[in-house]
Amino acid sequence: MNSMILKEGIRLNAFEETRFKSEYLSLNLLCPSELIKVGASALLPSVISQANARYPDSVRLNRALEEAYNTSFACRMFRIGDTRIQPFAVSWLSDRYVPDGFGTEEFALGFLRDCLLEPKLENGVFPVGELQNQIRNRIDDLNAEKNNKQRYAIKQCVRLMCEGDPFSIPLGGSEKELQNTSARDLYDYYRTILEKAPIEIYYFGRKNGEQIGEEIVKRFSPLFTEKGCVPPDVPAQKRGDIVHKTESALAQQSVLCLGYKTEITLCHPLHAAQVVMKEILSDSPVSLLFTEVREKESLCYYCSSLSETGKGLFIISAGVDRKNAKRAKQAILEQIERLKRGEFSDDLLYLAKKALINSYKDLYDSPAYLEAWYLRRRLAGREDAPLDMAKRVEAVTKEMIVACAEALMLDTVFLLDGRKGGPSHE
Repeated sequence: MNSMILKEGIRLNAFEETRFKSEYLSLNLLCPSELIKVGASALLPSVISQANARYPDSVRLNRALEEAYNTSFACRMFRIGDTRIQPFAVSWLSDRYVPDGFGTEEFALGFLRDCLLEPKLENGVFPVGELQNQIRNRIDDLNAEKNNKQRYAIKQCVRLMCEGDPFSIPLGGSEKELQNTSARDLYDYYRTILEKAPIEIYYFGRKNGEQIGEEIVKRFSPLFTEKGCVPPDVPAQKRGDIVHKTESALAQQSVLCLGYKTEITLCHPLHAAQVVMKEILSDSPVSLLFTEVREKESLCYYCSSLSETGKGLFIISAGVDRKNAKRAKQAILEQIERLKRGEFSDDLLYLAKKALINSYKDLYDSPAYLEAWYLRRRLAGREDAPLDMAKRVEAVTKEMIVACAEALMLDTVFLLDGRKGGPSHE
């Protein structure tokens, strides 16, 4: 990777890569919490993806992409730790594979510029009609999210674990926040992040860093303003008491979430060991939770975990029958205690390492995965490559995994209690 500063707050990360038939460029606007307007940040990707000044409706916009050998454009919003990321990305068939001399790169870079810097406006703001359409769509999405019981339960668990922390605010906002976002609010937010948000740029293609850097400076010069900075993540604060919360849901099964806090974040010396621990506990096909809780005791339909390394969160979720929720919780806790005692085989440790090392090698086959890898580490102040991580994983010992397990502190127990109706309750 060739990394260079184009301007203070704007960095280009270029991978000169000729293995792929397509090339890829993304501009990631890094929005710390002080820049975020929740409703606007949730709506901007969908509004800006529908049209721009050159292609004033979605039909013409999508037709142009199809005619340019299925060039693709993506604009969404996601979060890494305390930072919300607003990416604008385009992928195109490399010119050397285009038979008729059509300049796919020229089209793709111009299209990206149009979407980012020349959106469709009415009376100096985003079109009110399109905004209202997207508000309705986003509210429908929020309602549909409640049907994904596992996702909903995890979101509620995170909210409880991070009360008072900006991380507890859902990415999609609330129905009220969406409805209260005006066309002027949305445009002002758009202008604010263009002006103030630092930008991480990723390029995968046949040009070297200097060549694509010149193209970016020439085409996207309005973005080259004085940028702010992205503050480091603040790990979630630990507390003395465990929070227990139960909420009723109209569902055939319940979802149990155990939320842990840990001091082991992405920059911690034991981070690689925590990744191996997660593989042993829940991610491997022969993991402790799968073999012991699901297969041997038949206490859950699934049992998985996720971690937010910037915030020091580690969450286990399991789909259970409500009558088995208490037993499932105890069985999961027992597997955590096994880890603390180092009661897992050398074979399981070997298989976990092997799977992880292979997955890190596979990252090099996907520009999107590599971008996600480096962006997360850049925000944490790290520069290591996937193969560097593979070496650290190989060096993980049983004692290191025991230390990771001992660092887990149970913070929140959330149960989405599946039953035939009934109000939510404590």
